[in-house]
Amino acid sequence: MAVQYKLLTADMLWDMPADTKPTHFELVDGLIEAMTPPGTDESALIERLAAALGQFAMTRKAGRIIVGGSGFMLAPDTVRVPDIGFISAARVIDLPANRFYPGAPDLAVEIITPGDEVNTVRYKVLQLLDAGTPLLWLVYPTLNMVDVFRSVNTVDIITIDDTLDGGDVLPGFVLPLRTLFKA
Repeated sequence: MAVQYKLLTADMLWDMPADTKPTHFELVDGLIEAMTPPGTDESALIERLAAALGQFAMTRKAGRIIVGGSGFMLAPDTVRVPDIGFISAARVIDLPANRFYPGAPDLAVEIITPGDEVNTVRYKVLQLLDAGTPLLWLVYPTLNMVDVFRSVNTVDIITIDDTLDGGDVLPGFVLPLRTLFKA
């Protein structure tokens, strides 16, 4: 006998009773996928990068930084939760209370940890880029490097001696990787 799964929509997931709703999850093609919460080192790195992005966005009135559990509804059955997301000022909207943000972030940041599965990360990258995310950073703390995606076919690899920049999404934003990866 085959196991049958009930595919969910983002609305169904949001409306689940609190005591049955999972924590640290994404909705991928109608199925709930558990996410491992970041460890202490990854959390510190997320905090440093979010602070730098947030300060830049606030002083330039460039948009809004979203950190942690807020999800982006890429399709009715897909909600992705980057470690850090950025929405440009032109796209910031007032949402009904407690709903996922409709659409992809302008910048998505994923901190890669040793337990992340390559295929899972790659599929998430593809979904975010296909949904319209114009800039995506995969940050590798153990390697002190970042993969910068501007499309599926355009990836730059920057290392500890390089500078991370906001490209067309956050023009003027620069951050030396040494600053990001400091202990």
